[in-house]
Amino acid sequence: MLAVALSIGGGAYASAQAAGGGPGANLPRGLPALHPAHHAAGSQAATSTGVTFHGLSLVNGWASEQVNFGTGNPRVGILNGVVYLKGSLAQPTPGSSLFAQLPSADRPVDTLLINVWTDGGNPGTLEIRTDGRMSVSSNVACGSGNTATCLTSLAGVSYPLGS
Repeated sequence: MLAVALSIGGGAYASAQAAGGGPGANLPRGLPALHPAHHAAGSQAATSTGVTFHGLSLVNGWASEQVNFGTGNPRVGILNGVVYLKGSLAQPTPGSSLFAQLPSADRPVDTLLINVWTDGGNPGTLEIRTDGRMSVSSNVACGSGNTATCLTSLAGVSYPLGS
């Protein structure tokens, strides 16, 4: 049987076992088993405890959605070499997708494209550039913009420094 489970902001767990005749029967025998990947901080709980978060300065008309949804202001923090984002934001009058710039200590080595939730549970893309500029986008319409401008959640977004 082949089972793969992934969790947002947590780790990934995969295991494979070939059983005669069932799913996975065509997998080569003798492959090493995969085991859960454990973050040095323990688990997803690290995003709410042990991390010192700092506010992000929003630009281009983007604003926190804390007042409307109680999801927290957009913030960034680092724990054990992992950068965490949290909070939610929106852009009442659609314009530039650029919403903030990360402090230099929190910036990735390569440009990152990360899936995020936007208004109505629609998928969006968070782009974090090497200079720290962050922008969001979605292909789903919302009012005069897209669902990213109506609401973007940063909950569960994390990446290792050096990414």
